[in-house]
Amino acid sequence: MKKIFEIVINFFPLENFLSALGLSIISGILIWIIYRLVSRVTPKLHKAQIIDKIITQILDNANKMVMRELRIDIRSCIFYADSERDKLRLFFTSSDFDGNSPERNISFNKGSGIVGKCWTRNEPLIGNLENKKYDELKGWNITKRQYRITKYLTAVIAIPIQLSDNSEKVIGILAFDSKQKNAYNKFKKDELISIATKHAILAGRTFEKIGLN
Repeated sequence: MKKIFEIVINFFPLENFLSALGLSIISGILIWIIYRLVSRVTPKLHKAQIIDKIITQILDNANKMVMRELRIDIRSCIFYADSERDKLRLFFTSSDFDGNSPERNISFNKGSGIVGKCWTRNEPLIGNLENKKYDELKGWNITKRQYRITKYLTAVIAIPIQLSDNSEKVIGILAFDSKQKNAYNKFKKDELISIATKHAILAGRTFEKIGLN
């Protein structure tokens, strides 16, 4: 099954489809791939591994597009919105995340941090974190632990992942971050907002297909 997945991904490179055929076609292809693969794999562990690979591919592709357009080093991740507990949990990350990083276990309450406020407002948010002390970020309602884990970041952008048939329902947050100097000025550009929004839509459709809504 792993070989089938790799063949499909190599045969249908995401970057080419996004640039040539647009978001709607690649969304349909990815969802079809998910359906075919997941329907044939019964063990939960294998199913989770396949989903993780697909979401990681989406995030990695987004990173490549941003770096090509804006010439900036970034990472991306997806927080799952646990509406019962009003908490965002880090769910998926691009492949450049350090597996041993304490960020792997980070979470935010609804309304806290850039991602938490993005959930509350249901709109894209950009935060300038460069050289900011903890007291300067009190408006973001973050804890000292969250500050210690993320203090090396210079900028963060958060995009709500919404249901396709109900834009008021936020099921997750797609976030990009950078530790590059002056990243905030590049994060404000329309190109990044556009790329992030398209991939948030793609992630949302994937979540709906696998029942994470």
